[in-house]
Amino acid sequence: MKKTKKQWIISAVSYFLLIPVLVSLSVTSANGSFKSQNNANIKLRVDWETDYTSGNNFISVTAKVYLEHFSIFVSTRNNGSVSINGNTQVFSTPAIRQTSEVQSATLIATHTVQIPYKSGETVNADIIAKWYFGGVYGGKRVDWIEASAKMALNESTSSGVVSHNDAVSSGTAPVNNTAANNISTTGNVVSSNTDTDENGMGGATLLKTGVITSNTGANINLRAVWEAYESTEGMITYNVMLYLEHYSIQMRPRSGNRLTVGNTVVTFEFSGANTAEEKKQSKFLAFATYEASVDEAVNISAEFNCNGLFRGQQIGVITLSSNVSVK
Repeated sequence: MKKTKKQWIISAVSYFLLIPVLVSLSVTSANGSFKSQNNANIKLRVDWETDYTSGNNFISVTAKVYLEHFSIFVSTRNNGSVSINGNTQVFSTPAIRQTSEVQSATLIATHTVQIPYKSGETVNADIIAKWYFGGVYGGKRVDWIEASAKMALNESTSSGVVSHNDAVSSGTAPVNNTAANNISTTGNVVSSNTDTDENGMGGATLLKTGVITSNTGANINLRAVWEAYESTEGMITYNVMLYLEHYSIQMRPRSGNRLTVGNTVVTFEFSGANTAEEKKQSKFLAFATYEASVDEAVNISAEFNCNGLFRGQQIGVITLSSNVSVK
């Protein structure tokens, strides 16, 4: 006999307002959506759905994580995560670039988990999504963005409960920033637009940019691209992206590398590289951000444990260092 999927009916209760909202679903699965509650024009949205076939001993829960934004130019991020009932998937996002001021939703992760289930039971499902922006957006500082919800689902016509507990947390850049592969050699971390519309959309004002490079005497060097944005009155946000520039290379993973901007320290792992192409290439290594006063000189420094031969030349630790300011 062919198995049939049972109809789900679910209601949602606002966690903050405690106002019941009935959602009658005339489909074979329950579904819904929730967002981060951070006060900025960049948010995480999680669309979720469940699927159950009569006779199965599990319910399938799928979460799709979207980044909602307007104009944006953000480099690769490697610290995203989405968790369903403690089953966590860590994900990376490629560089995202959009110059128009139209609200968009970019899919950044999908995660599916099968939760054990017996007919007649109620299934509890926690969904938590986190993503690190690390910059200024629409004049507001945004670091970690988090969206979460708790659900109680069952196959009967009784109501399930969805409660939201969404937040955005601030702080310094993550200390374990995994290096990413094949990243564009340029890129901002926030929209570079200087205009905002009547709703306060658009990017923070870009005040100054610069490039710092190491000088090994060989065809392998570090390059730090920095940008200074006006954040709050009297404060400047510095965003720094670190790259390894090289030609043909064979290098195993390296640990103990560091990027420092002001008092923000980011340690990162290098995933290794292997290419025979005899052309100049850039490999993204790490990102760091720091908020300083307008008149503060900010030190940007980096250390990379090369520790090997490159074109017949022994290279140890590659370093760069420079003080920068908007003056």
